[in-house]
Amino acid sequence: MLGKKLIEMKKVSFSYNEEGLTLSDINIEIFKGDKIAVLGANGSGKSTFFMNLAGVLFPHTGEIMLNGDKITKKTISKLREKIGIVFQEPDYQIIASTVWSEVSFGPMNLNLSKDEVSSRVCEALEYMNLTQYAQRPPHYLSGGEKKRVTIADIIAMKSEIIIFDEPTSSLDPVNSQMLENTLSSLHDEGKTLIISTHDVDFAFRWADRIVVFDNGQIISDDIPENTFENDEVLNRSNLRKPIIMDMIDILIEKNILIKPEKYPKTITEFSSLL
Repeated sequence: MLGKKLIEMKKVSFSYNEEGLTLSDINIEIFKGDKIAVLGANGSGKSTFFMNLAGVLFPHTGEIMLNGDKITKKTISKLREKIGIVFQEPDYQIIASTVWSEVSFGPMNLNLSKDEVSSRVCEALEYMNLTQYAQRPPHYLSGGEKKRVTIADIIAMKSEIIIFDEPTSSLDPVNSQMLENTLSSLHDEGKTLIISTHDVDFAFRWADRIVVFDNGQIISDDIPENTFENDEVLNRSNLRKPIIMDMIDILIEKNILIKPEKYPKTITEFSSLL
């Protein structure tokens, strides 16, 4: 069941120069509680879509609606307050000299009281298991720890919608699992999550919607099973099926298994199916 509609893009287009559109005629609705994986080749428009969605860039044509109200250049700050974005490279986002200063930077710019800022920072650091690093310079942290700091930045802002741009890139398996656990916790708390990734196995396992970009356009917006069974979409976007779907298809082809009503998404579900 769909939650409340939070954001709608209507015929949004954007270009960095006069040579051509980076985004073309984007139409999408985002609902409270969505878990959306955004897929597509490098240069397909995913990051530019995120920048327009988060209010970092403003579309050249089309409309963005927030809770039913049209966003203008004068009201774009409302979009920025609603949406937080965690960039692919933590070093591009981290600016302060200590972890505490970094996580407090956003709330301080909301003109909150000192007590409220302190409360938010403590909560965010505890959430991301970073309390012991509060006074440490971020550049002394590991890549995984820096990623956790950038997520704490957004948690402290209490953003209702959180965008993650390639969050699992350069993470080892332990930190990748920790990130998935964090995503589950954020979603359980009512956050709406939008994640770009090249990891189709993660997208299939985690998302309830998959949006596929190609050449600046959305070519598919569907549930994971339908997306990965659509050969035309996979071919256009240079995607492959998740391994677990391929395994099920092989077993069906060899008459070892009857096609299930629903593909398993985890090894545990796969084992139960067998």
